[in-house]
Amino acid sequence: MNITMLILSCDKFSDLWDGQVKLLKQNWPTCDFQIYIVTDDKTDKTIDDVEIISAGTEKEWSERLAYALNYVDTEFVFITL
Repeated sequence: MNITMLILSCDKFSDLWDGQVKLLKQNWPTCDFQIYIVTDDKTDKTIDDVEIISAGTEKEWSERLAYALNYVDTEFVFITL
């Protein structure tokens, strides 16, 4: 599929990431594209089939989005908050 999903978040909400990804996969079982969680601070957290991008605490939301787009190599991007 020619789409990438970016989930924009921050480290303060890292406790919600597992549930968000679980519900995403449960309710969209055919979702077969790359998923990234874009956060501010570095984290040791891992989630199966999801890459976590730590953009830096000095960046605002829009700057973190621009940073994460450097990881995307698909034509389309699906952004969630």
